[in-house]
Amino acid sequence: PGVESAPAAPAFISASDGNYTEKITLNWGSVSGATRYTAFRCTTTATNTCSEIYSGSGTHYDDTTAALETTYYYRVQACNTYCSGYSNYDPGYRTVDVSNIFPLSIPLLLLKEVD
Repeated sequence: PGVESAPAAPAFISASDGNYTEKITLNWGSVSGATRYTAFRCTTTATNTCSEIYSGSGTHYDDTTAALETTYYYRVQACNTYCSGYSNYDPGYRTVDVSNIFPLSIPLLLLKEVD
């Protein structure tokens, strides 16, 4: 029997850029030989700022605990008995929902003609 080795790191990773107010959506490509994936949220592009946020067999994760209006750098490892190195990073962020911050009357006042 051959000796098992770590799978390759996922070549594709995508984090949503302000598409949602309640989450950052992560997607990554599946890797041959991987039985699980570990996703990381990093505060900079440096890997020593990364914290594990997901471990499982899926290639999708919704990060619902990310702070609003903060850019994070996401990386993924593919694992079997061993884990790959980190994937390249992809930045992502949540955005603030401004639709309910201002009362409806304020935009209407701005539309009034000035005498």
